[in-house]
Amino acid sequence: MSQERKDKVRGIIAKRVPKSAKVTDDTALYSSGMLDSLGIIDLIVELEEAFGISIPGAEIQPADLDTVNRIDETIGRFGAT
Repeated sequence: MSQERKDKVRGIIAKRVPKSAKVTDDTALYSSGMLDSLGIIDLIVELEEAFGISIPGAEIQPADLDTVNRIDETIGRFGAT
């Protein structure tokens, strides 16, 4: 897990949550309601494009995309460096 990759993830998330939201690496995004199911789908598409990976829907759960740390682990699992 690289700091550069997490920084990129944070930038992607910042476009999808309210500007007033305080998002840390462990802030719950989906389970808190900051991101809804459509927001998660948009997030997956942008992560795939940004990191040149494919995230098969059948292989992930909402919890895999609930925090910056979990997103970082998930994109690493699908081949991003």
